[in-house]
Amino acid sequence: MSASSRSIAAYDVKERVAAYDREMDIMHPNRDPMTRIALEFLPFDQSFSGRVLELGVGTGYFAERSLTRFPHASLLAIDGSASMLEAAAHRLRASIDRVDLRQGDFRTLDQTLADERPFDLVMSSYALHHLEKSAKLDVIRACWRWLVPGGWLVNADVIIGATAALESRYQHLRNQGILDRAGTGHPKFTDLAATTRELRRMEEAEQDKPLPLLEDLVILSEAGFTNVAPIWVEYREAVLVGQHK
Repeated sequence: MSASSRSIAAYDVKERVAAYDREMDIMHPNRDPMTRIALEFLPFDQSFSGRVLELGVGTGYFAERSLTRFPHASLLAIDGSASMLEAAAHRLRASIDRVDLRQGDFRTLDQTLADERPFDLVMSSYALHHLEKSAKLDVIRACWRWLVPGGWLVNADVIIGATAALESRYQHLRNQGILDRAGTGHPKFTDLAATTRELRRMEEAEQDKPLPLLEDLVILSEAGFTNVAPIWVEYREAVLVGQHK
């Protein structure tokens, strides 16, 4: 099994999906403000009836918020995990008539989207950091090709510190925060050392490959995007945007 296949398989487990949202609240408490800020930034009002593409829909957290904010938009959402798509379908059931949930690998976006029309918005959260740098550039270039002129890409994801010293400090703050939020009695996060070990294990199993902020911004620019910017950053997380020229 390839490294990328292992990354997908790590999520294709019923028990993992059931615990996913609870773990995300512990490990990524900024998920709510990140997705809110990403949607607030977009120059669309509630009348927006465009087409939205999401890479890595997961349990549908970001998708649900986008469909609520834009009640006339339609969403095509891709994920490699059948279990995640099942969870997303349940979460998005109130808007399912506007949703196309599709199992596929967003590294082969042109194949997955064959015969589709271009999109007005491409969005992703906590998904692209699983890609190697060259693969991420290929995916971002494909996103550019599938956007209408003037369309936007928004990505809420994990980054790493630009230096070893920064990354070490960020990791300490991250691990301590997770331990505090987990509270007493959590089976994985019992103390700081156990929390550090568990996060390292998870990152290896899920093939995490986050990049420094500046490298992610360069990738967006090299892929052809303009108006590239970080609209929100805190330690090891950021919301990045770029517009199709």
